[in-house]
Amino acid sequence: MDMLQIIILDDEKLREFFDEVSGGFQKSPPQYIMFAVLLGLAMLALLLFIIFQIKNRRKTLKRSRERFQNIIIKKGLTPQEKMFIEKMTRYFPRDKKYLSDILTHAHTFNTCARHMSEKERIDDAEIAKMRIKLGFSGASGGSSVSRSHQLHSTAEFVTGVYVRLNLLKGGMVKGRIEAIDEQGLTITTKAGAQSGSSLMLEVDSRSGYYMVRTQVIESGENWLKLAHSEHLERVQNRNYYRKPMHLPVVLKLPGHTGKIYHTYLLDLGGGGAKVKNPGIKAFVGLELILLMKIMPTEPLVLQTRIARISEKDSSLSLSFISIKEAVRDKIMRVVLH
Repeated sequence: MDMLQIIILDDEKLREFFDEVSGGFQKSPPQYIMFAVLLGLAMLALLLFIIFQIKNRRKTLKRSRERFQNIIIKKGLTPQEKMFIEKMTRYFPRDKKYLSDILTHAHTFNTCARHMSEKERIDDAEIAKMRIKLGFSGASGGSSVSRSHQLHSTAEFVTGVYVRLNLLKGGMVKGRIEAIDEQGLTITTKAGAQSGSSLMLEVDSRSGYYMVRTQVIESGENWLKLAHSEHLERVQNRNYYRKPMHLPVVLKLPGHTGKIYHTYLLDLGGGGAKVKNPGIKAFVGLELILLMKIMPTEPLVLQTRIARISEKDSSLSLSFISIKEAVRDKIMRVVLH
């Protein structure tokens, strides 16, 4: 009986406890009103924030569009060219607030041009013309074969560079890029080719050795005008194209009393050479003086540094140090001959 009374009493206390707890969750009308007001303020603040972000976004895009239009005016684009670049903006890969980059950054222009060419039938000459107009060409100094980035267009070549012309049925002939304009490349060469004929143009650059199929659009005495192309094939991804050669050279250790070694070239390029090791205790980084006579004029004296050592063919790969461009041109004239 006492035990039952204790249970009953405990049950009553338990019920009282739950009644007190549940009563604590009950809200009075003023509390409900306050909660609704706070919730409404939070939603209003969120709505105002979203509206502010939208307006700010619109202002940012408006300023971006104005900057885009101002650059078009500054670059002097014609209405037709403006339509072309507007068409290209459909393939802009980034946030539109950076839209003007297509007019000022070669990398962004290249990306848009590539995507547009993949989706639509676009004349290479139109893209090359736009490159030149925007300053992304070798003619305007925007990019050059002296840079290490990969080239995408013949408009990115620079004047003064020696090239090779594969006339397909007429053999290989050397030439030189004399001028670059919106129509194409003017090449000084003794090669004879008729207008409309196709040929393969080979150009060496620091980013690689390029081959491009193009067409003669005009010809004259000792010169050809070649059409622009946006389809360059990089056949060698290296600093400079190298040509296998077998010529006697002299290696000299640094210093006035440095020992002299007679050996021969294995290959030669604008960035360096490979020579047969004449017995030098070589190590990577060792500086050597290379003397060679590749032209009828005076011999070339070049400062080099060992870049690689091959035990397989007992050769030393040498990189030129601080070579003058005029000297490099002489070397490339021989390499591309």
